[in-house]
Amino acid sequence: MERGLYHQPGGEFLGTYRPIFAQNQSIEGALHLPNLIFASSTSLWEAMESLEGFVGDAVPVIDDDKKLVAVVTEADIITAYMDIIHQIQQEERASI
Repeated sequence: MERGLYHQPGGEFLGTYRPIFAQNQSIEGALHLPNLIFASSTSLWEAMESLEGFVGDAVPVIDDDKKLVAVVTEADIITAYMDIIHQIQQEERASI
C-alpha cells in the first residue's frame, strides 16, 4: 500500500499513512497527523510563513469540521505567492 492521506467516508481527515510505520499494524494504527496542517481559512501569507522548516511532500487543508478539502504542495504555495508579488510589481510600475 502506498503512502498517502486518509479520511473517513464522510471526509474527516484521519492522518497520513506511511508503510514504513505500518509493519504489522492496521492502516489506522499506522496513521499519524502531519506536522503541518492548514485550515481552509489559512491565508497565503500564513501558509508561506508556515513553510519555514517544513519537510514533506504536501500539506493537507481541512475545514472547520476537520474534513479534508484540499492538498497543497510547497510549489503551489510558492507559485501563488510569486504570482501576487509579480502582480504587485506590475501595478507599481504602471503607476510610475
